[in-house]
Amino acid sequence: MRSRVQDVLECVRLAPVADHLVEDLSGGQQQRVAVARTLVTAADVLLADEPTAELDADNRGLIISLLIERARTGAVVVIASHDPDVVDACDDVLDL
Repeated sequence: MRSRVQDVLECVRLAPVADHLVEDLSGGQQQRVAVARTLVTAADVLLADEPTAELDADNRGLIISLLIERARTGAVVVIASHDPDVVDACDDVLDL
């Protein structure tokens, strides 16, 4: 499991701060920790509420790519978002 955690932290660009407490990280880093927690479980269903909030453009693209990749490998990924980049990346959109 430790290896999987390290791999996911590298994917979300947090390996250099792996030894820090979450509350000591920036808002964007905390958001990437939340996504990393989801990805490390390898669950069949992922629920993501505004997963790109507080992220800069590079990290927003990274998180979108990781969630879409997870969907392409068999998970059901449900995302609630106002981010047009996220909406554009999704296969199906429900506009409420």
